[in-house]
Amino acid sequence: MKLKTLFALSLMAVSAVVFAQNRTLTGTVKFGDAPIKGVKVAVQGTKKVAYTDAEGKYSVELGPKELNVIVAGDGVVSQYIKVGKKQTVLDVTLQFSDMDKAIAKGLIDQHTATTAKATMRADEVTGYKSIKSIVESKSPGVIYEDGYVFFRGNRCNLYLVDGTRVDNLESANLDPNMIDKVEVIKDGTASLYGGGSENGVILVTTKK
Repeated sequence: MKLKTLFALSLMAVSAVVFAQNRTLTGTVKFGDAPIKGVKVAVQGTKKVAYTDAEGKYSVELGPKELNVIVAGDGVVSQYIKVGKKQTVLDVTLQFSDMDKAIAKGLIDQHTATTAKATMRADEVTGYKSIKSIVESKSPGVIYEDGYVFFRGNRCNLYLVDGTRVDNLESANLDPNMIDKVEVIKDGTASLYGGGSENGVILVTTKK
């Protein structure tokens, strides 16, 4: 009887240690500042899968040795992410490989996809060799040509570099290595920047 009791207690102790090492990973998946719903967040090498809700939020349990997460969905560029051993929050910004497919599958609607504010910070800008590649890679439907940015055929006429208006991005003589942040604003908030903003605004912040 004593042996059975000791065995049971040992099992409980081991289970408690294992359970204590498990953790729940939560976060939000977005495109720009818009949530993406129905995106799969899977723990690599397991059957653990979670899907983002209408607000782009998800929750999935990780075991003590489960450190690799795959974020994927129809029409989006999949990401393979290694999380820290004690990390419990992971927010992900995705890009679209096929916008029309993502819209058709209900991951994001046409209006949100078009108006989402897209921002690239320093860690995302690193590695790009030109302002053209930075701007075009961040937001679908955006074309860069001779210093001007076009949103689905409409030319943006307002460009601000460190708060100062410039004629276009070529005239600013920007060094990609000195860029800290690029914001592509296509929604109603663009009107806050005054005249010339009706077709959107490009905000560039350089490293100080």
